[in-house]
Amino acid sequence: MPLLNLNLIKKNDVIVIAVSGGIDSMVLLDAICRLKNDLNLTIIVAHVNHRMRLESEAEYTFVENKCQSYNVAFYGMILDYQGEENFHNFSRNKRYQFFYEIAVKVNATKIAIAHHADDQAETILMRLVRGSGFIGYAGISERINYHDLEIIRPLLHTTKAEIDKYQIEHQLEFRQDASNFQDKYTRNRFRHHLMPLIEQENPLYHDKFAQFSTYISEAYQLISRLSILFIDTSVSFIQDKASVVVAEIAALDRAVARDVIKRTIDRLTNNSIELTYTNFEDVLNIITGNKPNARITLNQKLRVIRKYDCLSFEPVILDTLSFFQIISTFGTYPLPNGDTVTVTEKRSDIDGISIELWYNNLRFIFPMTFRSRQDGDRIKLTGGTKKVSELLIDLKIPLDDRNRLAIGINPQGEIFWIPGIKISPVTKIGDQVIYLTYAKGK
Repeated sequence: MPLLNLNLIKKNDVIVIAVSGGIDSMVLLDAICRLKNDLNLTIIVAHVNHRMRLESEAEYTFVENKCQSYNVAFYGMILDYQGEENFHNFSRNKRYQFFYEIAVKVNATKIAIAHHADDQAETILMRLVRGSGFIGYAGISERINYHDLEIIRPLLHTTKAEIDKYQIEHQLEFRQDASNFQDKYTRNRFRHHLMPLIEQENPLYHDKFAQFSTYISEAYQLISRLSILFIDTSVSFIQDKASVVVAEIAALDRAVARDVIKRTIDRLTNNSIELTYTNFEDVLNIITGNKPNARITLNQKLRVIRKYDCLSFEPVILDTLSFFQIISTFGTYPLPNGDTVTVTEKRSDIDGISIELWYNNLRFIFPMTFRSRQDGDRIKLTGGTKKVSELLIDLKIPLDDRNRLAIGINPQGEIFWIPGIKISPVTKIGDQVIYLTYAKGK
């Protein structure tokens, strides 16, 4: 079996190889360089000095010198870490950003990384223990798209033992990172203590983990195809919101519905929310539950709300404080909830919800009040009075909309209007008319 997966490398490829100076990346560099002439490859090395160990400067120089001996271009970056965030996430993001920038600069077609079969087994086992999204359980991908380039891992089906054997046969120099022997890192604990036990149970465990990865990846291809089709046909995106009919998403297989939720949220948040298993279960329970109004806040940015037969994904909006706005004459009045009331003697061309107020004298109209809804509010209807809360439930007004409604009160203390919901007969009390327009805030 060849060391590299040659299906990942094509003739005339321009490849950026990520080289740390460790045994894995030095073997990858050597093996690809041996293909250079036959395949007319252009090879560029990218190295990152993380500045976390005393040996980092020497490793930088070592890789740079090795590139000269291989007659390949070298690009190095010195990481500037200020400690504002998790170092692992920070360094990984900066590394891949650097690799991509170099690839663009040299017109590369691919970026090659030295992950191998032992890395794959460790990654899958770690994710099984700590939890992951569905595709995360597949572990490391052999080939993925990264922006407009490809990241390839030609050693992913090669074991660490095979890499060590290659290094010995070709007498390759490399640099050893002493931190690889320290158990303070999760991967090292798995590598030093769990993987040897697994190998005792089955020396071919690499193959079994690779098979598991294949099964998960193939299943996810089907799930993702179905979820993408559903999103394209059934999920409505408007600016920073998305909505879907509850019955339609509830009819999906649970695994597909879970992926629809993930992809919808990823699209709305630019992949900035990491969803937990509990998050998915909470949203799925809202979908399949009996409560016509329910919600879950996923983080400080996004919430999922069921409003009767509609499921919506919306930005978190801080609850509006109770408001009380007195209007004593004609004009335009912004309300604390972001909406606007306009009172005119002639019909207004302002976009919004309008009604006509009939009066004998203005004392029947002014002062009017617009305020937030209160417990015990009642509105007069043609058949008698009714609690506003019951009216809103009967009309299936979503809870979120109920909580931000404005209630119009006339000088006699009667509710004469709930904009967009109901007009009370008490508005018809005269033979002259003024116009009232209510415009929703954006």
